[in-house]
Amino acid sequence: MYMPPLGSLFSLAGKTVLVTGASSGLGKNMALTLAKAGASVGLVARRKSQLDEVASDIAALGGKAHAVTLDVTQVSAIDPVLAEVEASLGPIDVLVNNAGLSLDEKALQVEEAAYDTVLGVNTRAPFFLAQAVARRMVAEKRPGSIVNIASLISLKVVNNLATYAMSKAARSRASDAP
Repeated sequence: MYMPPLGSLFSLAGKTVLVTGASSGLGKNMALTLAKAGASVGLVARRKSQLDEVASDIAALGGKAHAVTLDVTQVSAIDPVLAEVEASLGPIDVLVNNAGLSLDEKALQVEEAAYDTVLGVNTRAPFFLAQAVARRMVAEKRPGSIVNIASLISLKVVNNLATYAMSKAARSRASDAP
């Protein structure tokens, strides 16, 4: 099957995209795909060495990236990270709330601290990241997009992932908010 080059499908040239959880997995793949489409990509996650590798991969593609360590649950750290990314790449046009955490434990065994950790990463953090990015967009009268990555697990029962499924269902519903 013929697949046209990515750049011919869509272009993000001149756009800045911030991807959370960009150090591995889906976040890394999204960051690379967005860079191939021409976006400058802000990379955030907790693992700096892995973020630096993704930034190097993007540079090797001829793209531009800026990696910043961020624990997404630390709301007070969000604005300084956004300022750093914008100083390097320009105003953020798109936020991809991808960072996520799962807990492989039976629902009857989940303790309060573990529950709070999963919900903190998967629902609280995306809200406050979106709020901070949206405030910047509104203040500058710039349009933009906020993409919340959910999971198909939110739609069906999967053993030992009740907390994760619930948090991802909450995230998917947040995407429907006006």
